[in-house]
Amino acid sequence: MTILRSQEEIHQKEPHVRGVAAVWSPQTGITDFAAVCRHMFKQLTANPKLFNYQFRYEAQDFVGVKTPSEELVLIRGRESGHLGPEKTVLAKNVITCCGLCNDEVAAKSGTVFERVGKRIAQTYSFRGRYYELIPEKRSIITSHVYPCPDYRKGMSVGVHFTPTINEGRGRQVIIGPGSALAFAREGYNSYMIDIEYCLNCAFSKGGWVSLFSNMNMIFQMYYMDISRALFLSEAQKLIPEVKASDIEDSFCGVQAIGIDDAGMLAKDLSMEFARPRTTINAELNKNCEVIVGRTALEGVKPLILNVRNAPSPAATACMSIAEDIVKVAGDRFKW
Repeated sequence: MTILRSQEEIHQKEPHVRGVAAVWSPQTGITDFAAVCRHMFKQLTANPKLFNYQFRYEAQDFVGVKTPSEELVLIRGRESGHLGPEKTVLAKNVITCCGLCNDEVAAKSGTVFERVGKRIAQTYSFRGRYYELIPEKRSIITSHVYPCPDYRKGMSVGVHFTPTINEGRGRQVIIGPGSALAFAREGYNSYMIDIEYCLNCAFSKGGWVSLFSNMNMIFQMYYMDISRALFLSEAQKLIPEVKASDIEDSFCGVQAIGIDDAGMLAKDLSMEFARPRTTINAELNKNCEVIVGRTALEGVKPLILNVRNAPSPAATACMSIAEDIVKVAGDRFKW
């Protein structure tokens, strides 16, 4: 890395970028993350017995199953949007990584035994809106251009310029994201409102503290989400010559961010070990089907690990985050 200490030094690297000083990182790059996922998918599905895919599933509840030799977790649920039939998953241990729905799944999974990281009081959904440069203007930068981060604005990166190599969309220069608090769990546009979700956010422990103390910033970021002109003004702080006619709509994403008891955004990995509230005595037949007996006493060891918050950028750092999760799970579950 090199410190660029003046506008002149910045212009030697990126002639159109404005700044007082900058950090130049020539090794920084980008990848097509969809291609990364396809490659990982190919490796995972090489053994179909170990990986179940195209399995749409909404967990209804978690039940502990005590057999003569071990304890298991039975997840009962249904396909998304269907009333039946019930689908079940039986496992020795369960790790849930459910993003926007992590709080709902964690609540269903049972009693929390212990935590790794801060307690997450509520999960907020933040919508990140992106624009992109029109094809004629994509050559004005050749590298990633980021502002100095402001952690008060939800997602900490801020509006930045990113040349992409996406197979599906082709080469683009995307601009974003914004960081607007969504009014629905999956609030992919500005006008989606879920009253139950909003009330849960407002009245949860830590939630109302966060909303009250950051009200001004919340309104600013929401206004930028719906105002193309204000979004453009943020982008022009980095590249002043970009005009309204140079950008077009691109896409939106929604990120789940945990809120702790003090109303602060969680910035680190947070996990909870849990155990189903109900445990049954049972036996497994030759087909691994559960033959239910009478209700057993509550067990004393956790069987489930719920990931409640993952640090950003979770895609970029996904393998490192996965290593941390697996290590914590392996140590506690005695794998």
